[in-house]
Amino acid sequence: MEQFGNIKIISGKFDSKFPYCRAVFIDDKIKAVIDPGSGREILLDIIRKNRINYLFNTHYHYDHIHYNYLFYRSKIFLNKIEAECFIDPSNILKRVGIYQVHGQRAIDDWLHYTRQINAKKTPFSPSRNHAWYLSTCRLDGTYAYDETWQCGDTEFKFIHTPGHSSGFCCVLFPGEELICTGDIDLTPFGPWYGGTDSDIDEFTASSRKVADLELKYYATGHEMGTFSHADFETQLEKYLKKIDKRDTKILSALESGSMTIEALTKLGMIYGGPKYITDPWVYAWEQVTLLKHLERLKKNKRVKKVDNLYETR
Repeated sequence: MEQFGNIKIISGKFDSKFPYCRAVFIDDKIKAVIDPGSGREILLDIIRKNRINYLFNTHYHYDHIHYNYLFYRSKIFLNKIEAECFIDPSNILKRVGIYQVHGQRAIDDWLHYTRQINAKKTPFSPSRNHAWYLSTCRLDGTYAYDETWQCGDTEFKFIHTPGHSSGFCCVLFPGEELICTGDIDLTPFGPWYGGTDSDIDEFTASSRKVADLELKYYATGHEMGTFSHADFETQLEKYLKKIDKRDTKILSALESGSMTIEALTKLGMIYGGPKYITDPWVYAWEQVTLLKHLERLKKNKRVKKVDNLYETR
């Protein structure tokens, strides 16, 4: 755990790797938790010892809402852009690329399986976890970006940083010169923009917007811990270069000949190999990510599409 005044950063299980994340606990006269994805046991311990007034989600992805259901006495808030995901959870699958790749049947199956306590799991994603159902079935309100919230003496605001998802935000604590960057996380995997509501250019712009705040502390949401401003800037440039490296991988694959999007997807270039693509959700994320890169490459006149085949120019 790291502490900045009344703000406690709670590490997640397995070094806060997906499907866990680092949660934020505001331990003040009014208490709040942000992104309860660190783990059931540690969150239950906080709940047993404290009356948590508010629960905030920076966005709707599983690893950041995982344990919402534990906070049945707290008021739950999500950003206005993504509130539809809790009002009608089928919107989640339309935003994370599952519907676009696998169709309506995937939504129907997901709604069926997530209502079961012990549904058969898929190999590399939490797609059928019952927590999806439990943690999206209630929403008490929405928050506006850049609006100041106060819990006791602790002030904070949600800074809109789209790209990872359309409503994604970072949490700024001005008094502590701290920003929680969530999924601008600097991990070895690189930027994640595998949803249909994700955008590569917005991700890059949002990342630099956060760096330009020149704060003392940058607390990431997964694996990497907390950085000074100088170290965050340095690591951010390495992190964003992974976008260009993915372009290079795709161009290299196409050098051997024209390929359909399905053939490119099965190579598993983004997720580390074909074995991961056996999971239907990972397959969808891989394909959506590839399509975003292919559009970039087409725009830059490095790739063209002829019928259903992609090839280099």
